[in-house]
Amino acid sequence: MTFQPTGHKGFVHSVELADDTSCEIRSYVRDKIMETPVHMVAAEPNTFLVGMIGDAGDEDDSPWQTPVIAWALTAEGFVVPVTVDGVNDDSTSSKTVLHSNGMVIEPANQSWRRYEDYLAEMRERRDEKAGKAT
Repeated sequence: MTFQPTGHKGFVHSVELADDTSCEIRSYVRDKIMETPVHMVAAEPNTFLVGMIGDAGDEDDSPWQTPVIAWALTAEGFVVPVTVDGVNDDSTSSKTVLHSNGMVIEPANQSWRRYEDYLAEMRERRDEKAGKAT
C-alpha cells in the first residue's frame, strides 16, 4: 500500500492497493494507519507515562502516572508506548516516560536522572508560565 498526496493541500491521499485499485483517504486516516503497531514488546515493570496536572496555586497539582504495558513498533518505524488506553495512550502527542531505572525521558530528548528532578522542573516551568500570564 502506498500513499500519494493529491491536491487539497495534502489533506487527501491517493492509496494504491495490492489489487492495483486505488482510493482516496483523508490525512487523519493515513496517520492512523501509519501509527498501527506492526510488532509489540512487553514493557519492563514500573515503566510509566508521566505528567503534571493542575495550575500553579491549585490545591491538587499532583503528577499523574499511567502504566506502560508494552512498546509498539509502528508501520512508520517509530517506537511508541502502549497503555491500557492504546498506542501512545490514545493520544496524538508524544508522552514523557518514567523508566524502571528511575530515569525520565521526554520526547524532545530531554532527560532527568531522577523522577523527583523531573517533577521539580515541571513545577518550576508551570510556575514561570503562570507568572507570565498574570
